[in-house]
Amino acid sequence: MRSHTKKDNIEYHFIIEYFRKYLKSHLVAFFFYILTVLFNLSIAYVMMQVLDKAIVNRQMNDLIFYLLCYLIGSMLLNVLQVTIDYIYDKIGKKILVTLRISVLKHLFKLDGESLTELNTGFMLSIMHSDIPLLETVLTKMFPSIIISVLTSIGFILLLLFVQPFLLLIILFFEVLTFFVQKKIGDYVKNINEEFINNNTKSYSILQEIFSNAKNVIIMKGILFFTHKFLSNERNLMKSDLKLEVSQTVSNAANNACNALTNFIVLGIGGYMVLKNKITIGGLVMFLNYSGRLLSPISVISQSYIQYQQAKISINRILNFMNHSTKSKHNGIQENDFKGDITFHNVNFAYKDKRVLMNINLEALNGKVTNIIGASGSGKTTLINLLMRFWDINSGIITIDGINIKDFNLSYLRNKISVVSQDVIMFDDTILNNLILKQKIDMDEVIKCLEMADAYDFIMALPNQLDTMIGEKGVTVSGGQRQKLALARALLLNSPIIIFDEVTASLDNVSAKKIENTILKLCPNKTIIIITHKLSISKLSDYIYVLDDGSIVESGTHEELIILPNGIYSHMYSMK
Repeated sequence: MRSHTKKDNIEYHFIIEYFRKYLKSHLVAFFFYILTVLFNLSIAYVMMQVLDKAIVNRQMNDLIFYLLCYLIGSMLLNVLQVTIDYIYDKIGKKILVTLRISVLKHLFKLDGESLTELNTGFMLSIMHSDIPLLETVLTKMFPSIIISVLTSIGFILLLLFVQPFLLLIILFFEVLTFFVQKKIGDYVKNINEEFINNNTKSYSILQEIFSNAKNVIIMKGILFFTHKFLSNERNLMKSDLKLEVSQTVSNAANNACNALTNFIVLGIGGYMVLKNKITIGGLVMFLNYSGRLLSPISVISQSYIQYQQAKISINRILNFMNHSTKSKHNGIQENDFKGDITFHNVNFAYKDKRVLMNINLEALNGKVTNIIGASGSGKTTLINLLMRFWDINSGIITIDGINIKDFNLSYLRNKISVVSQDVIMFDDTILNNLILKQKIDMDEVIKCLEMADAYDFIMALPNQLDTMIGEKGVTVSGGQRQKLALARALLLNSPIIIFDEVTASLDNVSAKKIENTILKLCPNKTIIIITHKLSISKLSDYIYVLDDGSIVESGTHEELIILPNGIYSHMYSMK
């Protein structure tokens, strides 16, 4: 019970935080709300005067006067409502963008384990379902409660003046409606959680299908994925139908309470008119505006249901935003960054499985360091540790003698460029994929493209650098994507460049050109080449051989090639 209260307090503080962010706009809207209430009360009073003074007494001048007052009041009321809606629409869009940006910023702070286990469908559901629902709660639900409550208070005072007994009858039905809607709201909360979970699964399945459509066809998986999608859609449909029915029942309960209230007010009120205890105008006003008294309960009841739905979304957002990050975002930002890397007695395990054991290596500025090993030996893990996607279990990793944990994380990562075998390209032009919206001189772009052996094939394209390359760069070959990735890394001009199986998808001629480009970078950069191909190893300054998470050999090409029964010499002889 205590934890439930604490959870509710977190949700409450989350909502209050976003109210405070736009407090000035809320206060302006509140002022207009007060005017709206006053106009509503004035219109109700005018309607009563039309009947009791103008029509009953057959006064044409009074009729014209009150009708004009009614028309002007109604027009001004609409203007006020449009103004309020505009204010909250503007707040809503700001909240939508702010929350989405906050989620994205937090995503980029997550550690490697969290990123590895991240569910794409879950993230898409947060961005496209949970955040818009929260926006609705903050800009539609709470404002509607405020206006309804203020209007209700005003009408209570007005109707109390007209006929207290009828007012008590209406208030009784308000309380009844509230308890009915609360019961429905508690039921909807559980159904909505089921709906959100099914919706998240649907996003995940569709993401798998859309991003791997060609592979699904190749591996004959159409039937499997179609069945998987349909099975989840059935569950989604059932939970969605339950939600719709609950909403319908909720509306029907409100309507029933309203009808019963009107029935009793009309019966008792009609009797009072006959006994001259209330005027016809007073009775008509009761009938027309008793709904305004029931409105706050109706709105609060509906809002309670909506809030139960929103609480799940708030929890999902908060659970993600509270995802722990091991990474340090405040730290050293050295201006004189050379890039000398040292791993000293480094050990790393992932989920109790030992991946790297007692790693000692150096990669120095102006040198080419080659790390060789078979697939699964732990080569790529070294990159992840250096980039601090994971933190080591023991030992220390330093750059220029400084523990990498002491660096500002963004600064550290900006100093390291990685060109990997799995090239990431975006559905944009070649130029935007290269510069990533940075301001870079076009002469520098051309120079880097020539160094990466990518200039000629780009210039042969109809739109050259403005060519759209499609999602994941599907319109260019694997080798061309590799060259573009190298050009992008060169443009970033990072002091440390890591090449992870960079020539794996290239032909021998292209691979040789890339290797020559890498060697040209040596004088002022730290170059690390991770590979299982040994074509460049002879030209490397130092070589480390990684096997099953340990460095088993290290030295220059000349030193390793003569080792008896050495792994490197055996791999080189098989080249």
